[in-house]
Amino acid sequence: MTIEELKQYRGLCADIDAIWAELEAVYMPIRSPTGNTNEGHGTTPGNPTEQAAFKAMAVQERLIDQLKEQERIRLEIESWLMTVEDPELSALVRWHYIIGLTWEKTALKVYGAPHYYRAKKKIHRFFHKIS
Repeated sequence: MTIEELKQYRGLCADIDAIWAELEAVYMPIRSPTGNTNEGHGTTPGNPTEQAAFKAMAVQERLIDQLKEQERIRLEIESWLMTVEDPELSALVRWHYIIGLTWEKTALKVYGAPHYYRAKKKIHRFFHKIS
């Protein structure tokens, strides 16, 4: 496992959150057919419900793919964490990269104080040592 892989996992989680938000936006109140300018002029009849349904299906497929990838990577991280003998390091990885807390909040959880530098330094020293 590398820091880059952990960062990619965290980015994937953020992307999944964005896709969820996109999906919720699709289900917002649908405009009337006359308000739909994507189909031509405002007087052109359209079917916004059908368009929203197709868009929702496409977003859902993307979301399912990302969730599968997230689960695959999370299992890899979990397998790697089982080999890490330092419980402090495991906790830092879990709180920051898996759960997604900031470094400050991670340090507060692990060390009882929001001194993010200590938490980041421990992670960077570990990965620098094994690379």
